[in-house]
Amino acid sequence: MPSVNISLQDDSLKIVPWKVRIGGAGDLKIKWTLAAAGGWEFSTDPPGIVCEMSPGSLFAPWDGTTARTDGPAGHYEATGAPANERKRYKYSIHLMKGGERLDIDPEIMNDPPTT
Repeated sequence: MPSVNISLQDDSLKIVPWKVRIGGAGDLKIKWTLAAAGGWEFSTDPPGIVCEMSPGSLFAPWDGTTARTDGPAGHYEATGAPANERKRYKYSIHLMKGGERLDIDPEIMNDPPTT
């Protein structure tokens, strides 16, 4: 399962990896983890992770599950849909700290296994 680690400390943002790759080995589940540093938390409205279903023309609409935070605080998971061709999706990270809000828009690449 691809995993994305997000940290924001001293106003320095780090997202590893910036482009998430799914589907290569048939594994379509993604897990996002926010390091509890600097007082930043996932937003609740909008949700902390949103896989975009109506992105701009450069991206495919997300056709997987909605990102959910069913586990421990600071974690989200979503599962992409199987694809027959390479797709590029946009997702958004929404973070809050007091009255401050930070929105970031990285990418997900769905690289289906080749046969």
